[in-house]
Amino acid sequence: MLQHLRIVSLAALGCIGCLVPTERDREAKPESVVVRSQIPEVPAPIPENHLALAAQCLERNDDPGALPHLRAHVAENPDAVMVRAYLAELQLRLGLLAESRGQYQRFLHDASAKTGEIRNHLVHAHTRIMEIASSQSDHHAEYLHRGIGLILLVQQWEREATPAGESEVESTLVKASEALRSAVEEVPSDPRAWLYLGIAYGRLGQASSAGLAMQHAKRNAAGYPWNSAEHALLDAAPDFDGK
Repeated sequence: MLQHLRIVSLAALGCIGCLVPTERDREAKPESVVVRSQIPEVPAPIPENHLALAAQCLERNDDPGALPHLRAHVAENPDAVMVRAYLAELQLRLGLLAESRGQYQRFLHDASAKTGEIRNHLVHAHTRIMEIASSQSDHHAEYLHRGIGLILLVQQWEREATPAGESEVESTLVKASEALRSAVEEVPSDPRAWLYLGIAYGRLGQASSAGLAMQHAKRNAAGYPWNSAEHALLDAAPDFDGK
């Protein structure tokens, strides 16, 4: 930007030199009036491309320098889901755990409505939040995101051309149910933990336990900040009559 302005300024000075009369001109035309063209205005600064500037910093391994540019880009483009995920990763590398966790949570909320490749990043985001929660001794969030991440991992396997074997899927769902049971023990009123526990139980063929978990999820659902995918899961869950 500075170089661009410098070039424009030099060009303007060159034009001025062409328009100023020489001594010979004054002698030849003493009574003439020299009309000067108006000096061109320097164009308005071009808005900074924060994403490009962040990329330049990252190429130089300048993570701290890239951070404000990624923050600015996400602030100006809140729907830039994958850039938000990269911002969260950068914040984690720089030790900004609370900020990173918040960005990952926003990513999960926004990406839940997306399809395609973006969905393959959900497991990674849950894993990162689990790791941050563990470092902050937030055991409920640690168990919750471990359980959800494992369920989403199974769903990701099922979308792949060569899905995982049945035994691997079952063992992963068992681990997910164990983590989610620990989450509801930490916070029994958390409807999200109950919702995913119900999903895990349902996939394991434990219909009664799945129904009871869904009942707890619906009982505590009012006012909870569900994402769009969780809304759909909750609405699709059958009511449990307790029998």
